[in-house]
Amino acid sequence: MATFDSLSRTATTLGVPISWLKREAEASRVPCLRAGRRFLFDMEAVSKALSERSAAETTAVEEMEVSDR
Repeated sequence: MATFDSLSRTATTLGVPISWLKREAEASRVPCLRAGRRFLFDMEAVSKALSERSAAETTAVEEMEVSDR
């Protein structure tokens, strides 16, 4: 069973600003649950999503570099 952390705890654990994590959650770029105005995060799901996003961005940059040659 997943455990959920608050916005501030998740941001601190990730080492990112609270405002950045909130914007990413509001834009559905990181997984979260909304409970009223609260955001709740499963660290495992967030870490996985950010890793996948980083890998996709790295691949896109590499492809752009190859096409520029």
